[in-house]
Amino acid sequence: MKAALLSLVISTLAPSATSGTSVTSGTYGTSGPPSASSGSALTTGSKRSKKSKDKALKVDEKNVTKNKKNKADKKSKKGKVLESKPAEEPAKAPTDVATEETTAPTVTDPDAKVWPPVFTQLDLKNFPNGPILQPTTTAEATTMGWSKVNQPCDPKLGEAWMVGGQRDINTPMTIFFTPEVAGAVGVPSGLVLDYYGNIEKNQVGSYFSDEFTAKDGTYHSVAIALREDNVCDTSTSKAPGNKPYVAVAPYMANIIIPTTESAPKLAENFLEGSCIIAMGYHWFHDVVGGAKLTYEAKNLMPVVPMYSSIDGTINGIMFVASEIKQVQDSNGDWNQNHWDKSIGLAEDNTKASVAVNVFCNNFCGTCEFSGSTDGYYSNLHWFFKDTQSPTSKDFEKCGKTGFSPVDPFDCRSGVYPVGDRVSIQNFFPTVHGDQVSIQEFFG
Repeated sequence: MKAALLSLVISTLAPSATSGTSVTSGTYGTSGPPSASSGSALTTGSKRSKKSKDKALKVDEKNVTKNKKNKADKKSKKGKVLESKPAEEPAKAPTDVATEETTAPTVTDPDAKVWPPVFTQLDLKNFPNGPILQPTTTAEATTMGWSKVNQPCDPKLGEAWMVGGQRDINTPMTIFFTPEVAGAVGVPSGLVLDYYGNIEKNQVGSYFSDEFTAKDGTYHSVAIALREDNVCDTSTSKAPGNKPYVAVAPYMANIIIPTTESAPKLAENFLEGSCIIAMGYHWFHDVVGGAKLTYEAKNLMPVVPMYSSIDGTINGIMFVASEIKQVQDSNGDWNQNHWDKSIGLAEDNTKASVAVNVFCNNFCGTCEFSGSTDGYYSNLHWFFKDTQSPTSKDFEKCGKTGFSPVDPFDCRSGVYPVGDRVSIQNFFPTVHGDQVSIQEFFG
């Protein structure tokens, strides 16, 4: 039986920036591929040594015990193992050691799927009528207006696909897929979000890339790897059943996010926040304090994992920016790019008293943030499940039945950072009785 046990760990939390290698457009780190460190620990069983049979001693039966004792004394005095004749029959392998002879043939699970099976985003304007769907195969990407970018396959991320095949401030997300092989579609292997405007400069080289210039302005990028195998391999198509994997800034900080809420490394390095309907439990990491947040914008890791109240598995991730990143259209609606379609979340908790959604609603306990550029934080939620459709098995209600229609937040500690929390109607402006009864929807 195979004994390899894969345990996800968080790699170095504040790595030093590397230097001396310039970055060309299309790369997602400051110095190219990092050292061989993968950011995860692999613990394996060790094979026990076999006892070989000593050559039969031609002595009388009454002297056998004495001879064995003498041999043992000689080994001890010489300080080395005496050579002996190889065993006539191979010893049976221990049950906790994998051998080629005992390896069972691989059986494909007919229900296995490629992970992640879906990409969804919050549809704040039309909730609860389902999420915004994004492509999870190269075929879907083509149909939905995405095109492969003319650049080499990235060893950790895959092949880049952008809306219309080019970088644009209104479509700042790049989805990476594995190559198409012999007619088989490519599957998700990475994400890169371009941050136009302000970013936390102290995180350049650890979480944010260097600055690049595009036709519509300068930007920095945050990369996410979603597979740990050879994503550029074209010898065979990717089989379903791959393990969930999320690594932030794989060429720099290489923070591997646990994919289950029960993983010890999560509580060791992240702080539990609130559960929000249609999203899940948020967990935050501080680049200085780890699970002990400094509550300064410059120190908050820009990627926040969210976990299911149903089974504890990762629901998705939330990208965070310390200024408004959304763009208004001609009608004044915040509805133009991949960032969540709203003005953002206020830094000032007192604005909650006038029905403004504040950033600290994502947290539990004491929360007072500072350091945003314009007094707001923007979020971009990117899910690996459909957590928003009432008919979905993954519909997220934070483990409650009869979730209060006036409060979309839940803190397991029972301590909320903001007294005047916004209602579901304010959080999701289009939850009205003409769509579906709120009581029935959350009942």
